[in-house]
Amino acid sequence: MSTPWKGCARIGRGRRYTWRVSGHSVRVGATQDLLALNIDLASVMQAGRWKSTRMPMRYGEEALAARGGMARAAEAQGRDDAGQMYK
Repeated sequence: MSTPWKGCARIGRGRRYTWRVSGHSVRVGATQDLLALNIDLASVMQAGRWKSTRMPMRYGEEALAARGGMARAAEAQGRDDAGQMYK
């Protein structure tokens, strides 16, 4: 276990959520953050050492949908996520 993870384990000793954190959790979170920042998929794949687009696309579904065609159409029409018109 790397040093940062040892520190987390020490701080959260005896707490349930400590065991839910893994190196993969950080990898998924970083993928989601990069995609939310509009970083191109090729760069995200390189940073996460992904060999295919399958998993980064899966982990980034929400971020990718937020900038997809329907989201852009809603923005162009002045609608929010709930379909309400902006003032």
